[in-house]
Amino acid sequence: KGDYDFNPQYWDAVSDDAKDLITKLLCVDPSQRLTAAGVKGHVWMQSETDVMRSRTLSKMTTNLKAYNAKRRFRGAIMSVQVINYLGAAQLMRASQQADAAALAAASAAAAEAAAEGAASA
Repeated sequence: KGDYDFNPQYWDAVSDDAKDLITKLLCVDPSQRLTAAGVKGHVWMQSETDVMRSRTLSKMTTNLKAYNAKRRFRGAIMSVQVINYLGAAQLMRASQQADAAALAAASAAAAEAAAEGAASA
């Protein structure tokens, strides 16, 4: 389908020529999409280097830093969740081993009691 828009919150600082290039690259129909030669010859690619260098992307830099901070925070949360899951699994395994040992001891005691009862009879 290829529906998209240039949200002003993020795209106001981007030139119309740059948006035009992106639009021409995002065509769903490959025959309508720009070729490598078309990209190289596009107005935005031909624009003067000084003009390009004078533009700052401070808002984009701020957004990128916020995104990276969120990504690191999510990674830390996932690490804690994995550690908690592994700790719970280890506790469950220890509990199961203790239950198995208690069951074996009870079975042994019952067998011993049965053997004593049979011997005294």
